[in-house]
Amino acid sequence: MVDERNLAERLISYDTSRPDGLAAAAGFVKGWLESRDIEVHDHDHNGLPVLVAEVGGPASPALGVGRAAPTRAATAPPGPGVVCH
Repeated sequence: MVDERNLAERLISYDTSRPDGLAAAAGFVKGWLESRDIEVHDHDHNGLPVLVAEVGGPASPALGVGRAAPTRAATAPPGPGVVCH
């Protein structure tokens, strides 16, 4: 079971205004997903981390989560963040 409050507090605690904080947050998210048996692919975009994970099937909605705000993955330009399918 996920404690959403603790997860949100942990994510909010990262200072993602700096590349090292963004890398730490991405590392946490990657580890969190992998600990739930979700395969994660990590990439670098202009020196910033990008994570890609797929959950659900082809009919599942796609969501991209970047530093600023969630966006639809289909319309989001490549950049730092997490994309879940």
